[in-house]
Formats: sequence, structure tokens, C-alpha cells
Amino acid sequence: MNPVLQAFVTSANHAFTHEDGATLGKLFVFTPSTVSELSRRISASDDFDQYTSYITDPVHAQTTHVYLTYVRDSQFVSAETGHGQLCRLAELLTVALTAANNGWLVQVVRAVALALCVQAQWAFASTGDAAVYTQTATRLLQLLIVALGDTGPENTSKKRVAVAVAGLLLRVSLRTSAAPGAYAGKALEARSLLDSSSVARRDKVSFMYWLGRYYLVCYNIDAARIQLDRAFSMCPAWHYHNKRIILR
Repeated sequence: MNPVLQAFVTSANHAFTHEDGATLGKLFVFTPSTVSELSRRISASDDFDQYTSYITDPVHAQTTHVYLTYVRDSQFVSAETGHGQLCRLAELLTVALTAANNGWLVQVVRAVALALCVQAQWAFASTGDAAVYTQTATRLLQLLIVALGDTGPENTSKKRVAVAVAGLLLRVSLRTSAAPGAYAGKALEARSLLDSSSVARRDKVSFMYWLGRYYLVCYNIDAARIQLDRAFSMCPAWHYHNKRIILR
């Protein structure tokens, strides 16, 4: 890798790790036309080998991550189209994640999962079709199975992102027409990772919150109170909005 490209990758990795949006915004500049082109390329990718090669390259993986964050908060395409593209991307990413053990892939998984959930909400609001939640839950379940199945060292394992995906799966599963435990069974396995130092605090808080909500639906009030109390205690004091949500 040439020095200029190496510096670019290093800056992007540092900015992502520290959630430095200003730096990421300077490194990756998107306009409606470039977002539309990226959407087209992602949704049209049918070659798994080609996609795996594309997404495992650090620069392209980072670009994909920032694109997802950007398009998640933008509406350059219809909600239904965006959800379909993200479902396709999640399917391709699951295959790539299964075939490779690459740190960049793990970084992209969380962004894909979160963007997919947000887009599902938009698609449901637009169409009223609850099937979008079932489709989303299925894609998240596939990603979670791959992440939980990794037996590598904890600090480089795909399990680092399992808690984040499991929390989102619990969130979406409550909106499907299936029984509460239909998708949640696998998500509950992530409870064993809550004490891991390699899992981000935000992912732990989110998981415990949605686990508490899941227990409420199952009428397990004591277990729900324990998880919601833990989520409230772990949530940083300055996150007033999130703390209010937990108390609802």
C-alpha cells in the first residue's frame, strides 16, 4: 500500500474508532448522486466472490460504513427501495463474514444492522406492511449466528459485534407477527458476552434495554426490572434522552 493510501486508511480507522464525525466527513464526501450510485452498485452486486473482495478491502469497507451511516439519516431513495437494498447488503455481508476473518468486516456489521432497522421503520411507516420487520429479523438472525459462531480470540472475534446485533434483533422481533421467542432465542445467547471488555458500552446498554422490553412482553416482570435497572445504571449520566427512554 502506498504511503498516501496508508495515511488515508489510518485516519479513517482512527476517526471511526473515536466516532469523529468531522474527520469522517472530510475523508468521505457524499452527494445525492454519489449515494445513488453506491446504492445501485450495492444492490446490483450478485457475485459473492467479487463482493467479498470489495468489502474486505479496508478503504472500501470504511466507505461502506460511512455510506450506511449517511444514508440512514437521509432519504434519497424510497423507504421500500432502501430497505430492499439493505436486506441485499446484509445477505451479501453474511456470506463475506462467514468466509473471512477480517476486522474491517466487524466494523461494518453494526452499521449494516442499525441502518437496516431504521430503514425497516421507515418502510413500515410508508407501507404499513409488517413483513419488512420479518425480513429484517431474518437478516439480523443470519448475521448473529455467524458472529456468535466465531471461536477466535476475544479481542479480534466477530463476537465483539454480537451484542449489538442481538439487541437490534430483540428490538425488531417485538414488531414481527411471530411469537416473542421466535427470533429472540438466539439473541438471548449474547447475554454471556455482557461482561466482556471487548464489547462497547453502548451496545451493552442497548441490549439490556431491549432484553428488558422483551421480558415485559413475556410477562417476566422481575427479569425485566433487573435488565432495565442495569441499562439505566450503565447509561452515561449525560445521556438524558436515553435515560428517559429507559424509564418509560
